Amino acid sequence: MLKLALCGKTWNGKALHNPLELLRKHANRTFKMRHRFNVSSESGYVWISPKEPDEEGIIAIYEKGSRAFVGGISKNWIAVDEAHHGAGLGAELFIRAFDAMIKHPDTMNVGHKLTKAGRACLMKAHKIAIQRAIDSGLEVPGEVLVDYPEFTVSPSI
Repeated sequence: MLKLALCGKTWNGKALHNPLELLRKHANRTFKMRHRFNVSSESGYVWISPKEPDEEGIIAIYEKGSRAFVGGISKNWIAVDEAHHGAGLGAELFIRAFDAMIKHPDTMNVGHKLTKAGRACLMKAHKIAIQRAIDSGLEVPGEVLVDYPEFTVSPSI
């Protein structure tokens, strides 16, 4: 069974479309224009994402060894194969989708109600983004840090 982060339903083979299959087909069609995409390899996965911000774009993840499509995000869908749940792919998909302007943090739950798993991925993505900002030396507003006491920044002496 495939659990979705966005539509609140579980695809069980009886639905009209399998969102993971729709994402895979869209990715395969889109990536024929490889010159428009960045490819990176991390932690056993190959990530393919747009070089330029594109709200109609797609980000796809393939398993490095088998080259099997394991998940992705587009304007309408986000899905990760259940065999790859727990690998942090959902949160990283949100972060990359925000960077590529496929999704926007303030409007991403409009029109597509996030499931419990989707909200958890979104919250994890937010926490990861804050950690990355701190690690990069960027200033993170206090009103953001108030929700994350583990990110207390020690004052400079």
